[in-house]
Amino acid sequence: MATPSVLTMTETAGVRGEAPPLLARAAEIAAAVADAAGLNPLYLSAREKEELLLELSSSVDRLEALRMQVLAVADDVAAEHGARSAGRWVAHLRRDRAAKHANAEQLGAALDRRHPRVGEAARAGRVTLEQARVIVRALDKVGDAASPELQERATEHLLGLADEWEPLALARLADRVWEALAPDEHEDRERKLVEAELARAEAQTRLSIRTCSDGTADIRARVPAATASRLRTYLEAFSTPRRDHLADGRPAPGLPGAGSVLHAQRLGEAFCSLLEVLDPATLPVHGGAATTVTVTIPFHDLRASTGVGALDDGTPVPVGEVRRLACTAGIVPAVLGGRSEVLDLGRSRRLFSPAQRKALAIAHPACQAAGCDIPGRWCEAHHAAEPWSAGGRTDLADAELLCRRHHRLAHDDRYDARRRTDGSVRFHRRT
Repeated sequence: MATPSVLTMTETAGVRGEAPPLLARAAEIAAAVADAAGLNPLYLSAREKEELLLELSSSVDRLEALRMQVLAVADDVAAEHGARSAGRWVAHLRRDRAAKHANAEQLGAALDRRHPRVGEAARAGRVTLEQARVIVRALDKVGDAASPELQERATEHLLGLADEWEPLALARLADRVWEALAPDEHEDRERKLVEAELARAEAQTRLSIRTCSDGTADIRARVPAATASRLRTYLEAFSTPRRDHLADGRPAPGLPGAGSVLHAQRLGEAFCSLLEVLDPATLPVHGGAATTVTVTIPFHDLRASTGVGALDDGTPVPVGEVRRLACTAGIVPAVLGGRSEVLDLGRSRRLFSPAQRKALAIAHPACQAAGCDIPGRWCEAHHAAEPWSAGGRTDLADAELLCRRHHRLAHDDRYDARRRTDGSVRFHRRT
């Protein structure tokens, strides 16, 4: 489906009558851009390229500020098309990233409703969009805690600073604007702001792990700044960044890559080292046993230093790494015999022991219910033959590893649970 352009929409509007001035100007801009696209800037002089770059950069920002203003008042467009927002509707038709248009819509709402003077400055080209974003963030940080008169003074002060400073420096100055304008109220206001900021940060705390197909994994996290600072301190204790550079800041001889790349690499290695020195005994109980990492490997491979082991989730580990981890990192090796039975994990007779849970997790990396992919380390051990209260035995042969939902179904009289030959459990609702 072709994306409708401003010009075609204007022509459609022209059938009904004269196009609104703003739409007509947009059509003129589209026509001018189309004409300019056929001109090659290669043969311009350096001075002409300078002028063109500055003019185009300013125009792009001003046009985007205008587009943001339209997005801020386009709720009726979203309603017309049943879209969640006007930005998402635009993204769909333009085959673009929804997040980009959602961010534009969010800033447009701030510039149109809460801080119209900053919006006017952005559309006039007095401030760039990045400067406008910094100013909005600083004004919103205090919000209703400042009087309208103080908000107005802060806006004027920050717009003045934007005449001289680029966004990064402007952000540092913006952090001190309230201290400069209202020093008597600053200390108490700053405390309240920091408390509110921490509460927001804790609410936004996230961490995701995405396993790649090349033996690596991407870890992405959003945590409170204080937590990130503490982590950085720990990692730098491992990475010893001062050794990577000479006194003048140049990379030390023999070290690969630029300093920033090298430092990031060292931090990544330090993160791996930090995990290896964690004491499992100090970690929370998880899945009925102290949190441990189990590496499974056939005995003959371990003895011969060949083959690979596997972590709880199936991630392969070279046998040399298994030996190293077993010596230095508190990793529990689970050695398998010829028929893959667990050789050195014991049993108890009442509740399933931590050793038995480890054995179950090795045999069943996920919930045994057919089609369920909940990791085994999150599951509960179930007496499959008979409940303990009815005389059942706490033996591995009678144990099943089920997630909380399927464990409840196993004790629900409305369901029949049958173990299949492959070890999986199939649930059927009784008729």
